[in-house]
Amino acid sequence: MWLHEAGGVTGFSGVAAGQAQAANRQSTHIGDLMQTTHRGRKTSCLVTGTSTSLPPFRNGAGHMFHYDHRLMNAEEMFKKSNFLLKESLRIACIGSYKLDVRSLLWKSSEELDNIFGIDKGYVRSLQGWIDLVHPQDAEMIGQSLRKKLLGQRTSFNHEYRIVRKSNGETGWVRHIGELTHGRNGKVASMVGTVQDITERKRNENLLKKSRQRFERMAETVPAVLYDYVLNPDGTNRFTYMNRRCKEIYGVDAEEIIADSGKLWTLVHDDDRCLVRDEDNRCNKAGTGLILEHRIITPQGELKWLHIESRPSPTAPETPATWSGFIVDITERKATEEKIRHMAHHDSLTGLANRALFSDRLQNALSSAERDGCSSALMALDLDLFKPVNDQFGHLVGDALLKEVAQRMVGCVRDSDTVARIGGDEFVVLLRNVAGEKEALAVAEKIRATLEQPFIAAGHTVRISCCLGLALYPVHGEDGLALHRHADDALYRAKKDGRNRVRLCEPLANYSPALARAVISSG
Repeated sequence: MWLHEAGGVTGFSGVAAGQAQAANRQSTHIGDLMQTTHRGRKTSCLVTGTSTSLPPFRNGAGHMFHYDHRLMNAEEMFKKSNFLLKESLRIACIGSYKLDVRSLLWKSSEELDNIFGIDKGYVRSLQGWIDLVHPQDAEMIGQSLRKKLLGQRTSFNHEYRIVRKSNGETGWVRHIGELTHGRNGKVASMVGTVQDITERKRNENLLKKSRQRFERMAETVPAVLYDYVLNPDGTNRFTYMNRRCKEIYGVDAEEIIADSGKLWTLVHDDDRCLVRDEDNRCNKAGTGLILEHRIITPQGELKWLHIESRPSPTAPETPATWSGFIVDITERKATEEKIRHMAHHDSLTGLANRALFSDRLQNALSSAERDGCSSALMALDLDLFKPVNDQFGHLVGDALLKEVAQRMVGCVRDSDTVARIGGDEFVVLLRNVAGEKEALAVAEKIRATLEQPFIAAGHTVRISCCLGLALYPVHGEDGLALHRHADDALYRAKKDGRNRVRLCEPLANYSPALARAVISSG
């Protein structure tokens, strides 16, 4: 509480309490003009603050006083603000200090004492401060403090470790200090704050360890792990990629994070539409992405990749984060292709096997029926293969069969099919032939090629072949009929002698003995 006296302001403590209680009480309200008398002279004052019933009164010296509630309220507000400030600093674990430059002694707040774990009797000198710093940080902090006090540093803002005096525990603080100057312009003191950041440092350390653990695990996973942010306006960027990016894409992760467009340039031209459409579909639906596609690395290497990614739940029209992984499945695709090839191709010659040939024959006949074209089917047996195999062994026999396959493939178009269906038995499918003349020409070309000498496993051998030829739709309208008629023509070629080509003929044109043989063989 404060009181006004003519000529100055005095505290309530200068007034006898008994006189205040004995003062004549009257109702005085805000805005009232109060009349007082001092040494025979009347004075007036305006009552301020809240409504009061306390009148002016005299002290023992005869001086007249009255209450000024504005000052009373200001004092209460100051006390309240000071309390709130202290509580805020305590909650934030912030202590304050003032270090005198001349004596190098410092004063500290109660919270700073709690942070350092010191009591009132601790020697608060500059060396005393440095003694509280962790030994591994003490030299650096000591030098920085001295430079600051000498004016060689414009600021002091450090995070360092301390050893609490009370229990010897290690803590972390953030120390901020600024110089103050006296009236002579010289440095007078250093004032500042010290905040206990031990908990923050502990959390940062836990986060760092967690991150390191994740990175170690990420490096053991044979995949690219990533976070990808898609903005509502369609722009996007990678916010994280592990180092496997370099191994799989041939590009550093930092380059992709800096420019996500580089990843798109690596997508195989034939797969770009697939990747774009699937990506757009999943983005709109907010569903997970599962995709396999090819890339061409900057080094020119073709790779197959498997991608899986899922979005984190987000509000509409806000950026969506997609987290996922990318695996190099090139070897898996090669293995799958190898298995697929083995299931449909002859293991020795690499030619189509019976299953693949039947499938291609059915497709060719369907196309021929739809387009009104002709197709041809040849059945081929090698002459003298068994004597060669018996004389020189299977090594030479296998080498001979491989060479035969290569020569036959060289006689037909890419759209045609050569297949091995038995030991020395082959079939040939010719798609879209002009007629029997063209088909016979191809058959003759194969026969002439195979009668040339072979070099098989270092041995020169001679063989020949017989071919039977049937045409769609003249000699049959389905695969079974064409096979039967081609076999009939092959049988007739063998009966006529080795190294021959024969076209299917109606049974009516066969000799009675040959017709009976064909019927019985069928």
